[in-house]
Amino acid sequence: MTEPELRPLACTRCGGQCGVVEDYTLRSDLGPAVINEDGVIQPQSPDTDEEFNSKLDPRLIRSRAYCLNRTCGHWWTLRRRVDPTPAA
Repeated sequence: MTEPELRPLACTRCGGQCGVVEDYTLRSDLGPAVINEDGVIQPQSPDTDEEFNSKLDPRLIRSRAYCLNRTCGHWWTLRRRVDPTPAA
């Protein structure tokens, strides 16, 4: 079986090579909170409690391409799946 041919991802505006960025949301549960006299909200305990801090839950929102040509600067949302494994 032969390797698939690779080519640079081209900008849809200027034709230059593009990079890819993935946007995520991330939730971090800091546990019980307190509010001080200035109205600043803080976690109640300074200790890292695994019950709360282990609840990181990243979720992919979208994958976007961006033109590497600084004079172009075009960005757009990709419809194709992005495999984060390097090709080389």
